[in-house]
Amino acid sequence: MTKNALRLRLEACSRFHVVGCSGTEGAAAVSFLAARFGARRVAAHDVQTDDAFATSFFSARDQRPRQETAQALRAYRALPVQWRLGGDYLSGIAAGDALLLPQDWDRYGRNREPVERHRRNRGLVLLSFDLYYLYFAGTIIGITGTKGKTTTCHLARNLLAAAGREVYISGNDRFSKQILPHVDRLPPSAYLILETSNRHLKHSLFSPHVAVITNIMEDHLQEHDNNPDAYKRTKLKLLRNQTPRCAVIPGELRLTPPAGIRHCVRVSPAGATGGGTIAYKGKDAFYVAKQGLHLLRIPVTHLPTRLFSETLLSIIGLAACLHLPAAAVVQALRQPLDLRNRFEIIGQKSGITFINDQAATTPTATLRAVQSVADPFVLICGGADKGLDYSALAKELDHRPCRVLLVDSDVAARLLALLRDKAKAVMHHDFRSALFAAYAGAKPGATILLSPAGAHFYSRFVRSGKNSMRVLYRCLPRK
Repeated sequence: MTKNALRLRLEACSRFHVVGCSGTEGAAAVSFLAARFGARRVAAHDVQTDDAFATSFFSARDQRPRQETAQALRAYRALPVQWRLGGDYLSGIAAGDALLLPQDWDRYGRNREPVERHRRNRGLVLLSFDLYYLYFAGTIIGITGTKGKTTTCHLARNLLAAAGREVYISGNDRFSKQILPHVDRLPPSAYLILETSNRHLKHSLFSPHVAVITNIMEDHLQEHDNNPDAYKRTKLKLLRNQTPRCAVIPGELRLTPPAGIRHCVRVSPAGATGGGTIAYKGKDAFYVAKQGLHLLRIPVTHLPTRLFSETLLSIIGLAACLHLPAAAVVQALRQPLDLRNRFEIIGQKSGITFINDQAATTPTATLRAVQSVADPFVLICGGADKGLDYSALAKELDHRPCRVLLVDSDVAARLLALLRDKAKAVMHHDFRSALFAAYAGAKPGATILLSPAGAHFYSRFVRSGKNSMRVLYRCLPRK
């Protein structure tokens, strides 16, 4: 079914049921549909009870200003839609209705039978995310990857803004407001950057005009039958659902792009290898080259050192795809990024640098962070084990002059068992004691790196802003 035909079918539905209405995408879908078709035709469903709804609403928007979220909640709950909260929240969905789902709907067993029954009855089933594709008239840039999506999205926004384009971010990004409520009123000249998760790609119907894949590492394997190849295939749907005009992809994928892609840039941090258009780092500059001809050249001295090479190269490759000048790249990459928990430099105290990389929830992501800091350093890690391989991280730590402070958890136990030099590792019961011990033992010139290498570090060990690295950093006395 074509995009226009699907949109016509959606608009012919008698009622729109949005599941997961306390989440960011679900709430945006409710507001959009209420404005476009009238609130009386919209039903908002959520497993949260009426009493717990506000807590869930705030939790989904923890990176936005609290006062802004409180104002948005009041306006949202005032909508005269039909609220179906708690209990049998999926009741009342008829065959002629449209069912709009959150990206993770199939992770909860109780959702599956009602959704499949609705499909069997020939009801329309979409993701709330799909509304962006159906109603945005401009150019959509989809960005996915195991790690680095959010940073790449914000750098891409800075790039387009520096080039004078009207640009917005939505999708999985928690730092930006969803623009879905007014997406159908944006001009065709605008750009929309959608942070796209593997959960979107499992069920979404479309791919963007421009596709960017930052990397594909092992993660979320439980959601893909513990099959790394299945996870990889899901990520590659960004290219295969509907042929994009151009793409930026990691060179190590050794992927043959779909034939319809007019411009494909392969990111190769290790150097210019392979055919086609390559974004790579040379001795003194970053390049995009095709058949030996430099399309873009940006000296290393013009770019920040806080970003991973593959992230820089993805943005430079995107600039080449969109025919944007090198000056826009330099301007975009020099702008500060207020993205917490993503290799975020908290500050320097007594000559010791503090870096918060709390978003690193896999051993590969922590390995990248460790390889990006100079010796000596102290690594703080711990969290829930996703069943991934920690041997490469342990090997790197064994060969570096570092200390490893493990916050008591299954990840800590896995890593401790793999370390050959167990004397450099110390177990702590909580994050606060680990951070204070790291600071007490560090000397000027050292780096203290929080990079968990596992899931749920925040919920297990931080739990509130009072225990965040930023707050605890301010409590540390100068030596």
